[in-house]
Amino acid sequence: MVQFKIWWKVNKKIGQQSADYQITQYFNKIQPFHVLTHAYDTLLAAPKDFELDEDSFISFLESGVRTYIKSSKKELKTVS
Repeated sequence: MVQFKIWWKVNKKIGQQSADYQITQYFNKIQPFHVLTHAYDTLLAAPKDFELDEDSFISFLESGVRTYIKSSKKELKTVS
């Protein structure tokens, strides 16, 4: 908790917090930087930098959805 309080004081603005999180978690500071995550920051697809190609971005999103569905089915099997 003490470490979080120190982090919060250093990164007072939301933009600074987001940038710090992006750098520490994904070692990247490119904006925009797209990351699809599940609970507990589990990656659903490889992070993607800015790109103008719409088809590439759509396939990135579809890949994340497929991974999410697969992981959700696994979670349901372990719960039941």
